[in-house]
Amino acid sequence: MKVLEIAETASSPGIVLNAGTNQFIFTGRSLPEDPLNFYEPVMNWMEMYKQNPVAGASFEFKLTYFNTASSKVFFSLFQIIDKINLEHTGVDNRIAIYTSEDDEDLIELFEYYKELLSSNCLELKII
Repeated sequence: MKVLEIAETASSPGIVLNAGTNQFIFTGRSLPEDPLNFYEPVMNWMEMYKQNPVAGASFEFKLTYFNTASSKVFFSLFQIIDKINLEHTGVDNRIAIYTSEDDEDLIELFEYYKELLSSNCLELKII
């Protein structure tokens, strides 16, 4: 499977999706003007990944800020990972969301997303 790497800019995150090295990382800020267009390669990569997922993979979201439109795209990604876990016994992919204990909005959003997913794949990491 091809590696997807997107360089970080002031308004878009750095992304590395590499099943070969087990690296699945989102860093920086996410407020692209057109998030659906920006994240289209990521969604396409995830659609391919779900056909042959890596067991025990951890998708790490180390974002300092993301807008509402980006959060909707992220939830779509979370749903794909949730579905992978439900359809592929023993794969157990995880989603780690990094935040500070002061970020009440993200913690609340995390709790909301956690309720909507079935495979208990979300983890909140307080840094």
